[in-house]
Amino acid sequence: MPHPSSDEILSHSITMLAAFKEACTAISIVPALPAVVGALLEILKTIENVKKDKEVCTKLRNRVIELGHELKEDFDKFRYVIDPSLDLQLVKMLLTLKTVQEDLEKLSNLRRVSRWIHQGTIKTKLEGHIETVDQMGHTYLRTIVSALATNALRQVTYTQDQHRYFRECELEWREKRHVVGQSIDNIFSEELIALWNGRAVVVRYLCEDHSTEDEVNNLITSFPSYRSPHMAQFLGRSHPGTKQAFIVLETGHIDLGRYLRTPGSVFDKLRCVFQMVQLKRPHMIDACHLTLLY
Repeated sequence: MPHPSSDEILSHSITMLAAFKEACTAISIVPALPAVVGALLEILKTIENVKKDKEVCTKLRNRVIELGHELKEDFDKFRYVIDPSLDLQLVKMLLTLKTVQEDLEKLSNLRRVSRWIHQGTIKTKLEGHIETVDQMGHTYLRTIVSALATNALRQVTYTQDQHRYFRECELEWREKRHVVGQSIDNIFSEELIALWNGRAVVVRYLCEDHSTEDEVNNLITSFPSYRSPHMAQFLGRSHPGTKQAFIVLETGHIDLGRYLRTPGSVFDKLRCVFQMVQLKRPHMIDACHLTLLY
């Protein structure tokens, strides 16, 4: 079967991009997309009118076609998970494409004598446009990968340590109270009692200047990994997409007397309490508190 000619590839690509432009008007999350596809179409048509350096023009045309195909393939596959931030990148791409288009129009309107006089300059400009389109493709690729990664992260339910990612909509708020055991660090701004799947939990919001991912991760690693029926457990943290970070803890239901009367050595239980008091981070006295604190 004979390979399609260069003209056939161009004709097919223009038809494909024209249809894609019409279809992508329905993708409201990225309103700049139709304009970008339209700019690619205009460049493809204008390149054919540049009468000099056909080999370089062909390379530029192929780069533009490849970029158009990448856009179509990605939005066909991922249109329902595309992040709105991608529209900002497309707006930047559109401005650059318009600059390329304007320069190509000037080159296509040059008379024969002018083309001959400026042939070195024309080739340099065309090669510069090839590099520009390549850079746009690389930047777009990074943006689309980041958008997909962000969307995937939103779907994650558990951390690497198998603690839960909580969203505020999953918690049924009951009451607000003072932050028990607040340290001199003052890392918590408020504390609330909530229900999660019918289970009472304590929700602690971090102050805004402590809501960074590094701060949250450092806080989480400070909790002991062992479990005890007499110790309130760390259940999870807010989802990374939450504006103000928070942590979620169990809340206990017994007092000190009942705790000391449970089976086991009273000495061991008191030692556990004193060990918590001696922990290197003051806020952990309550964060890892015995259920008697609640």
